Amino acid sequence: AGLPHVVAPMGTAMTPDHLSELWRLAPEPLICFDGDEAGKRAAGRVLELALPTLQTGHSLKFVMLPQGQDPDDLLRSGGKAAVKDALASASSLSDMIWQSVASSNSLETPEGRAQFDAEIDRLTNMIEENRSRFFFSKALKERFHQEIRGNQPHQGRGAGQGRGQQQGWQKSRKSGLVSGASDALKRSTLAQGARNSGVASSNHPLKQGHSTLGGRHREQVLLYSLVNHPGILETHIEAFAACEIHDPELRTLKTALFEALSTHPGLDSEGLKGHLNRRGIGDIADQLAAQDVLKCLAFAQIGAEPKMAEEHWLEVLARHNLATALLQDLQNAERAFVNERTEDNLERLRNVQSLLAKHERGEAALAPDAL
Repeated sequence: AGLPHVVAPMGTAMTPDHLSELWRLAPEPLICFDGDEAGKRAAGRVLELALPTLQTGHSLKFVMLPQGQDPDDLLRSGGKAAVKDALASASSLSDMIWQSVASSNSLETPEGRAQFDAEIDRLTNMIEENRSRFFFSKALKERFHQEIRGNQPHQGRGAGQGRGQQQGWQKSRKSGLVSGASDALKRSTLAQGARNSGVASSNHPLKQGHSTLGGRHREQVLLYSLVNHPGILETHIEAFAACEIHDPELRTLKTALFEALSTHPGLDSEGLKGHLNRRGIGDIADQLAAQDVLKCLAFAQIGAEPKMAEEHWLEVLARHNLATALLQDLQNAERAFVNERTEDNLERLRNVQSLLAKHERGEAALAPDAL
């Protein structure tokens, strides 16, 4: 095909030595696989072979040929141009991880999402280099959460509902409730409140960084604890990478912590603070340390027993993630109800609000050092 720098394995399976030699010759070699099931399985094996030895500055690209074709078939049928087109469409290593997970897991159900998330963790945890593992995990977790937001249940026009019916529904929305809504639904205080307030009001918990659940305080506790106990982050890097931090300054601190520990693994608290000062953001950590409410948290202090600090930190993280998920569910349920005021959507909204109220009561009952 007139393409230089091409090698063929001649029927032998890829080995770590092969990969090392390829990376010696090029930082991001393209590996081509036949477009059949055997080719897909081979690509999966190479993916898992590459991850443990992945280093900064090295990567792979994967070329999956059309179904039933090998490189010779493609060259004969489409010529050099077809081969070049296939190479130009190569998938990056992170895309290949995603495709590998998505091929056998679904984002449509809670149990499917849990398995999808676990498989991302399994593959990214195979990367031994801290820096690469962090950035691959971060990118894939961000994509995971974006996909979940795109897969939220949509309460719209049902199957078999014609265009005329939809137009009629749009007209009936002017009065606030869908035609045919029960008298109980029309009288519902919750329904009237949702109609009058909508979901975009400035006092919505999500608009305030969910301060009604102590969200910012939990974020402060999480970051303050990590500054004093960096080892917690090194142990639970994937879990915290997936954690949503709403406060802009604390998000900056979170990113700086990840960068520091990915480039300088094993830093103690003093070393980490020195790194933050050199980055010009040490004042964010200093402001946390100056808060009396955080000084009262025994587990978060530098002298705390590491195991105790870790256990309390994981509890705070779990509560923070639950609150974030509940508030996102509330926003989705409110939006669905505003768009279509049905009995089902009202029941969904009530259920989410009940869970949220239960969580708030649990938070209020906690001692300060368990928030």
